[in-house]
Amino acid sequence: REACACAALAARDAGDLFAPHARKVLSALFQLTFVTVKIVSTTAKETLSSVVTSLPPEHVVPELEEAMLDDHFQKRASAVQLLVQVLEEQEGLDLETHAEALASLTARALNDAAVSVREGGKAAYALIV
Repeated sequence: REACACAALAARDAGDLFAPHARKVLSALFQLTFVTVKIVSTTAKETLSSVVTSLPPEHVVPELEEAMLDDHFQKRASAVQLLVQVLEEQEGLDLETHAEALASLTARALNDAAVSVREGGKAAYALIV
């Protein structure tokens, strides 16, 4: 929990200085989203949300794409929740350069085997259209 709190604070307070470490941190946090210890997975999801809020889309979208390809539906569900968060929080101009990737992520979510991922895909689709 303390490591997650530290990552969230670093992302928030360091700003652009955190960006070079974003991929490693996001990847490690995504790996914790499907851990069976509830406190660990919940804290990881909360930290992911906080870190994603602090980062520009170019550091987030590649990790979302990677997470959506994972076999663990919990990881894909976390990724689609963060996709919705990015679509809600980022201004349209920030997302134009990533429109194709975001549309692809949404389509992948809409066709996912897991109900929770498909529901997230529907929410993302509603924000795109």
